[in-house]
Amino acid sequence: MPDDPTRTRDPVDLLDRVERLRSGAEGAHQTILAELHKERAQSYARAVAKVDDAYRALRAANAALDASPPAERWANLARYEEARARATYLRWELLVQREALGFNQNEEFDRDYPVPPRRR
Repeated sequence: MPDDPTRTRDPVDLLDRVERLRSGAEGAHQTILAELHKERAQSYARAVAKVDDAYRALRAANAALDASPPAERWANLARYEEARARATYLRWELLVQREALGFNQNEEFDRDYPVPPRRR
């Protein structure tokens, strides 16, 4: 029976091949882990940007409500409540994402993103 060219008879050569395969797998694993970490960071940054935008819109709606004449008050109150609901929801999404990433200390988060108050 002819020799199988894929088989090696030298144990040192076999160990070298196993080591190359193992290190290649470890390298691939590390590459995938790095890509996952990068995606988590980018996803978190996008979530923070969405919350920041929502809080800016909320502040603008609050200022418009404060400055509104009586005839426009109800419409501006509705806009404020809509902006408040969006900011509150996005705040919650960001909080869930933070907890999934292992950020369990939320004092700074609560200070930076307080729950928006209702207005009347």
